[in-house]
Amino acid sequence: MWTDIHTLPETNPLRRNTTRIKKFRRYHRSPLYQEARVQTGVKAISESPTEPGGSMQIAISSSARNELVGFRVAIEKQPPRYRKPKLKTFSATLGARSEQNPFSAELAAMAHTLNMLVGLKDYRIMLLTSNKAAALTIRNPRQQSGQEFVCQAYKLMRRLRRNGNHINIL
Repeated sequence: MWTDIHTLPETNPLRRNTTRIKKFRRYHRSPLYQEARVQTGVKAISESPTEPGGSMQIAISSSARNELVGFRVAIEKQPPRYRKPKLKTFSATLGARSEQNPFSAELAAMAHTLNMLVGLKDYRIMLLTSNKAAALTIRNPRQQSGQEFVCQAYKLMRRLRRNGNHINIL
């Protein structure tokens, strides 16, 4: 994205050089040209600050022990207005090691957790995982095991984003 030099305020030293620059036609200007012009002429309007949403960190871990695969989730919810954060943990067994693997358990944990959060509005949600493959799969899905969990997670993330939530996967 480029900035049209003519949108700079009159006090900017680069603005003085505009007389020596060939004038651009209207269709060569930045799409933000009109907005920048309007913003320089508008005085500050005092609006009531909007209510910021809360934040939520979700740590997800999966493991395979004693021929069973399961996952554990820890959720720290920081509500708006600096109230005390709430911590919630839960775990589940997904199935036998011969049928599931820890990778798909990680994806199942993400889908299950997102399903619990569907009613939230205006939150910043961070999904934290130590399984790099699971994080990359959610960001850029391919044909892998656990595909049904990926599809479910995508549907749930779409619903959460419609409610004004921001989701990051780390």
